[in-house]
Amino acid sequence: MVITTNEQLIHLAIRLQEETAYVYPVAVDTFLHPVQNKLSSLHFRFEDGTFYTVSINHPDAPHFDIDLSGAYKLVTLHQKELRHLTNAANVIDLATMLHLNNDVIPIHREFYTMMMHQIKNQFKFKNLHLSIPLTSWVETAEAFLQHCEHLHKRYESTEQEPAFQFINQITIPTLTSIERSGIQTIDGLVYSDYNIYTSTGRPSNAFGGINFAALNKNDGTREKFVSRFGENGTLVQFDYEAFHLRLAGKLIGYELPTTSLHTYLAQQYYGTNDITEEQYNDSKARTFAIMYGQSDDTGGVEFFQKIKEYSSKLWDEYRQNGFVLSGTGRKVTLFEPSKNKVFNYMMQLTETEEAISRVEDVCNFLGMLESKVVLYTYDAILLDVHNDELNSMETVSNLLSVGGFPVRQYRGHNYNELNVYKI
Repeated sequence: MVITTNEQLIHLAIRLQEETAYVYPVAVDTFLHPVQNKLSSLHFRFEDGTFYTVSINHPDAPHFDIDLSGAYKLVTLHQKELRHLTNAANVIDLATMLHLNNDVIPIHREFYTMMMHQIKNQFKFKNLHLSIPLTSWVETAEAFLQHCEHLHKRYESTEQEPAFQFINQITIPTLTSIERSGIQTIDGLVYSDYNIYTSTGRPSNAFGGINFAALNKNDGTREKFVSRFGENGTLVQFDYEAFHLRLAGKLIGYELPTTSLHTYLAQQYYGTNDITEEQYNDSKARTFAIMYGQSDDTGGVEFFQKIKEYSSKLWDEYRQNGFVLSGTGRKVTLFEPSKNKVFNYMMQLTETEEAISRVEDVCNFLGMLESKVVLYTYDAILLDVHNDELNSMETVSNLLSVGGFPVRQYRGHNYNELNVYKI
């Protein structure tokens, strides 16, 4: 049913508040980031097989607005997209369910009608989706949502698993919030797009030809990223000091100092408290070689001996069960596993789970302020801060440091020129 009257819309709204619905959002433009986009139409399927289409901006039917904030449960392929385009709440990310169960995530275009394929292959103009007949979108959405319901029923029990709840309720909303903030450049705001469906659990992040997770530090690329507040703003970056080492310490229950960990380890390697710059740099290289299986020489350091024992235990668990579990209960399964590979994947996944939990706290804290988290990259976050709110950075530092993970703070007027900030 295509909604054409207020009475039909009210009936649909009541059902959404009381029943599970499968949702297919269609934006007006093919290429725009969802933050910049608008809805063309929304399509809903209920568990009794009934289907509804609401035209938001499509010219083939009357336009309506619909409030999804009070929905009982909405199942959609990608929660992030729906959150950007609507005020939806209580959303289940179907792609996460499939990813955690090592199943294939369906692609929308596989359900397009022949007419849709022809139009999308032939034309590339703005707001193209408004030119595709609504009947074609209805046909596509009905087939796609029926498939989504089938997949959801297969893995519905996954909703109760802690790993899914962590991604669905913490990771996705947090990354959605960061994306929505945008990153200011000298040419205007740009938007990132986090992909959470990676083998390591580490989100990748690229959009519009920019790989935000790997911006070059040496060719001036970062210079164009500035504050949206102009002269009244400052870019502030926090990064974790020796994050992987401290994560390993937590995993093996080994207490580490809150002072520079690389200095602490260098002092043990060289048997002196007076470490030269050359010794410091050499010790860092030695540490990473030990950590990631490139060297078996632990230098007699107890910490690394404990890590080796933990890595062996992890490998025994993997060989016995075919997987190991992260802190949130997520299964780590690998193609062509090895002892070092299992340990490395566990470290990257633990890094993501620990960091995202703290970034969520920072986003919530900044919710009522003008300052925003604009970029998350593994062991660091970048904030765009109004100068009047710089005094709040101490709270941000404390939130990120919870659990014994000290951070360093950098400040500057562009992303390429950030200097260490010392209180």
